[in-house]
Amino acid sequence: MRRRFTLLEIMLAVALTATVLAMIGGVLLSVINTTENATEQLATEKAGYGILNTFQRDLAGVYAYALGGLAFEGKRDELHFVTTADVYVDEDGRTPKFVEVGYRLADGENGVKILYRRASPLEGDPIRSEVAYAELFGRLHELELQYLDAEGEWQEAWDDPAALPRAVKIKVELALDEAQRDLQQRGLIDVSNPVYEMIVGLPVALGPSGEEAASGVPSPPGGG
Repeated sequence: MRRRFTLLEIMLAVALTATVLAMIGGVLLSVINTTENATEQLATEKAGYGILNTFQRDLAGVYAYALGGLAFEGKRDELHFVTTADVYVDEDGRTPKFVEVGYRLADGENGVKILYRRASPLEGDPIRSEVAYAELFGRLHELELQYLDAEGEWQEAWDDPAALPRAVKIKVELALDEAQRDLQQRGLIDVSNPVYEMIVGLPVALGPSGEEAASGVPSPPGGG
């Protein structure tokens, strides 16, 4: 004779199954949350270091010799200069010898700021290109640029036509995304804005004899 399950046994089995499923669900939820947090952190770091690397790449070829005007101008949240780095390719796949590069910060929505960049072949005024800016990153809280002078002091701005700064300090503070801001405003999380910093040394000016030139700007190709 086949033994039948009692109501109590069935209820216990259901309860046990529900407990096991709840435990599995909790583990899965934890794994999903961990994965999402790791993905978000990686995306944030990619954005922060990506901005710094773009600045570094552009500044690597800073050039300011005999260009017919001020060729490097920097402010706290704006920067214009001429570079020989390969940062621009025209429609025919050619890279111009000199490229005018510009960065500027503008206000976006909800207190978030937008970082813009432009790059175009040098034509006319070294830092007054009329080429439109393109958005580089749309979720910045702050951009702080400083410029190292010959005395080793950091300056908030630079517009010396006779010399380049020795280095540029770049500090990028990213803004929290909309979901994070909402949770922070409700007091559910306490998260600081991610901050990324880098110091980029600029080319040392050398004269024909190999000594540092008094002008503080690089000599043209081939000396002179």
